[in-house]
Amino acid sequence: AVLFAPNDLEIIIAGPSKRRDFIDNILIQTDREYRLALSFYEKGLRSRNALLHRAKETGVRNDKEFAYWNNLLIIQGQKVTKKREEFIKYITDSKKEILDFNIFYDKSTISKERLLQYKDAEVGAGVTLVGPHRDDFVINLKDKSVEHDIKFFGSRGQQRLTALQLKFLELIYVQNATGEKPILLLDDVFSELDEEHIDLVLK
Repeated sequence: AVLFAPNDLEIIIAGPSKRRDFIDNILIQTDREYRLALSFYEKGLRSRNALLHRAKETGVRNDKEFAYWNNLLIIQGQKVTKKREEFIKYITDSKKEILDFNIFYDKSTISKERLLQYKDAEVGAGVTLVGPHRDDFVINLKDKSVEHDIKFFGSRGQQRLTALQLKFLELIYVQNATGEKPILLLDDVFSELDEEHIDLVLK
């Protein structure tokens, strides 16, 4: 099933974690390789963050302890990033029936070079500062030749319609990936919409 509920507006207006969750929930259900890569990445991230927290508390960092976890996060993190890029490209390239928008993937690339670059800052923060757990995506609503970030410049109705359209695209994506057509569940779908947009949704 694909559910649209009032709190799905948070995909548009809330912080990056809500947008990451939107992508993760879809890909975990439809892509085994993604599910495994994300699971390995998250477990490795917890272990690496524990080392960073200890280094922050003691003021001592042992680089040998970090070598294994750095390598694991780089390998699995790059898999996660690649799959997310493919999904966002699918959403951007798909036909939009209600509102037209583009999605910009604001990815936090993880590599040996970037981990080295943030080495001291990570000890100060006690957490890993780069990697897909820091990803976000920006939704730009297309208005003729102009694009603007719907989170900051879209009306409440436009934000709601965009969240709804993401759910429609999720349904099509899941169907294509699994060969099975999900049930679409709509909860309070017409709230905050004018008559014109209600007609669009019904069509």
